[in-house]
Amino acid sequence: YTIWRNGAVTGQALPQVLDLARRKNLWVFAMVSQNEYGGAVLGPLLQDPVASRRAMENLLALCEQQGYDGINLDFEGVPPSDRADYTNFVSQLGGLLHRYGYYLTLSVPAETSDQPSNSWSGAYDYKALGKIADLVMVMAYDQHYSTSTAGPIASTAWVEQVTSYAARTIPLPRLVLGVPVYGYDWGSGPAQGLSWEQFQQIAQSHGLSPTSQDLVYWMNGVRHTAYYEGLQEFAAKVRVATGYGLRGIALWRLGLEDPKIWNYLGGV
Repeated sequence: YTIWRNGAVTGQALPQVLDLARRKNLWVFAMVSQNEYGGAVLGPLLQDPVASRRAMENLLALCEQQGYDGINLDFEGVPPSDRADYTNFVSQLGGLLHRYGYYLTLSVPAETSDQPSNSWSGAYDYKALGKIADLVMVMAYDQHYSTSTAGPIASTAWVEQVTSYAARTIPLPRLVLGVPVYGYDWGSGPAQGLSWEQFQQIAQSHGLSPTSQDLVYWMNGVRHTAYYEGLQEFAAKVRVATGYGLRGIALWRLGLEDPKIWNYLGGV
């Protein structure tokens, strides 16, 4: 679902996914995000008490009408100047949802230290949010992203640093490590996102080993570098999470993953 500056919430979920989850007795959370416009929407929303209250009421109604167990708030690009407003919004929303028996979970950017002025992560006060939310999912990915230089999506050393900081500031029973199961292909412009199948196709079409984390190839005179988080990299992240005793892991996102991860998880 998408949230807007006036507090409106739009979107829908796939009925067959909800039906499957309920038949398997799985908890289901509605992911409510605003990533496309980021601070241009979230700043005004958080600063306006009327819009904020309308948003909270709409999120509660979403749970009640659709039968969700709670909300996953994925607000990305909150301006660092709205740090206090974001924390206050989370606090009030958590209180409202908890009053009616629903859960509040958060997706937050990866950090290795508290940097309140950081343009991407400064608005997220791990320590305060960890006291409010039922689960905090730290998105430990996009170390290198579509408009950055080519590089690992989430190197194990970097994920270790992210997890170490998060574990010192968020209670472990509430801390979930976000793990990437996707890739990027950097060429002449912004990188293109990759699924496991697409990564395999690139490797096969250029006679490269599909078991490598990174591939370098040429197309139409342009040098490309592709990275993908496959089973080996995935397993390393799981070991980090279990080593710190975190609540669990979260995958971004279903449909892009190396299918072998499911056999691996079945044996952990």
